[in-house]
Amino acid sequence: MLGDLGRIYAEQQKFPEALTEFKRAAALRDDFEPAYTSMGLIYEVQGKPDEAIEAYKKAVAEPRAVVRLSGFGECLPYFENRVEIDPSGQVDVFGIPILKITMKWGDNERAMVKDMAESGAQILEAAGAKNVEPYAVPDRIPGFGIHEIGVARMGSDPKKSVLNGYQQAHDVRSLFVMDGAGFTSGACQNPTLTIMALAVRSSDYLLEQMKRGEL
Repeated sequence: MLGDLGRIYAEQQKFPEALTEFKRAAALRDDFEPAYTSMGLIYEVQGKPDEAIEAYKKAVAEPRAVVRLSGFGECLPYFENRVEIDPSGQVDVFGIPILKITMKWGDNERAMVKDMAESGAQILEAAGAKNVEPYAVPDRIPGFGIHEIGVARMGSDPKKSVLNGYQQAHDVRSLFVMDGAGFTSGACQNPTLTIMALAVRSSDYLLEQMKRGEL
């Protein structure tokens, strides 16, 4: 993205390089307001008030409205993606066995990332946006845009799942896990309402089982 390299240089306090990148971004876009604003900040740090004022004036006089669309999608519940006790036997500072996480994207997720970028660009262009710059990172590291769910998946087969459909442990009938651990996959939506709905359903089942004396 235009200006990104300039911001990186600025964070590293490489101000001459940052200014060069911001000027390049402004030259490529006559109305690239973020570049002018960033240039003003750098000039301020360098103690150059006149240059800073001119840069800020240009940012106000030639603003640019920026709209960004970000895509979120569901990773299918591949059996190979799992969390387990690390077979090495290592423990953390509290003596608790550490976890081993095995996770990778499948073909469906990579195709979905590409489609998100293309669809997002089409939406912006249809809305009249200019200078649309779609981008996609199909092999990004998993875990940078997630809700913490899963690990004790629900299922009907005790050999392939931890909980049944009522979030009751297959191996310990008196154990109910009423949080997001039972999810087999996660989409872009916040899971809180689904967690609450499942907890109510599981609680009704739990009370009924207790009334029958089966727990």
